[in-house]
Amino acid sequence: MPVIKMGKAAKTAVGRLGKDAAMIWRLIKILVVLLVLGAIGLVAYAYVGPLFFSGDFAAPTEVISEPVTLEGN
Repeated sequence: MPVIKMGKAAKTAVGRLGKDAAMIWRLIKILVVLLVLGAIGLVAYAYVGPLFFSGDFAAPTEVISEPVTLEGN
C-alpha cells in the first residue's frame, strides 16, 4: 500500500483549518453565553426594575365604552 507524505504546506493548511474551527466554536460559545446572560439580565430587570427605577412597569389602563348596534333578523 503506498504511503502518501504530506508536504509542509499541506500540514500547515490542515493545522490552520483545525485552529479556525476551534476559533469558530469558541465564538459560538461566547455568543451563547452572552445570549443567556442577556436573557437573565432582562428577566432580572423586569422583576427588580420597578424597585430601583421610578417608572411604573404596569400597562396603562383606561375604560373605553362604545355603543354597538347589532342588526337582528
